[in-house]
Amino acid sequence: MDTISVTGPETFAHCGRSLARWRASTGRPRDYCSDYCRNSAWGVRRKAGAVADQVKVVERVVVKEHNLAECSRRCCESPVAATNMLYALNKLVGAGELRYGAKWERPWTALQTLIGAVQVRSGVRR
Repeated sequence: MDTISVTGPETFAHCGRSLARWRASTGRPRDYCSDYCRNSAWGVRRKAGAVADQVKVVERVVVKEHNLAECSRRCCESPVAATNMLYALNKLVGAGELRYGAKWERPWTALQTLIGAVQVRSGVRR
């Protein structure tokens, strides 16, 4: 399922005035509140010694939700994500929050299977 959250800026980048008065429901959003504001911004950009920065207003934040199977697949494809997950689980074990029991039986079994597979692959005998 894809969820798209659209949030625009609240003020103009140059003058800081509120966009509420000039916000249109359709079309391209305004960069400046007036000709004076546009000319003033141009003057600031052209001033001697001014740093050439370009401000690009990003108006859309896209959030894509995914199920646990997709989350697991993505974690397995990323060494960083897999490392972070293993360290987080290790921290839970150290804090006593992750104990062997009915709730965690499947993860413990999966962990033992993983350890066995790594040992077989690396030639370590039990």
